[in-house]
Amino acid sequence: MKDVENDIKFALLKDKKAEVISNEFRKNNQEGKTLDDLARILGLNVQEASQINFNSYTIPGIGTEPALVAAASGVKQELLPVR
Repeated sequence: MKDVENDIKFALLKDKKAEVISNEFRKNNQEGKTLDDLARILGLNVQEASQINFNSYTIPGIGTEPALVAAASGVKQELLPVR
């Protein structure tokens, strides 16, 4: 148990952080708001990451996020909002 204690703590903290962030987005996301509006309310910055494909393993400025890379790779360009 001691060997995996830190791995378990990290995984639980990561899940809890994702839950808190998701709840904040849901609470503040109202129809008609743009991504920029939502970022301003939450005190965040919108950053653009281009040239992401399934062969990418990192996102510039963010780091290693395989789930996000996979999701971004599957989004068709025409479905992305124009800013």
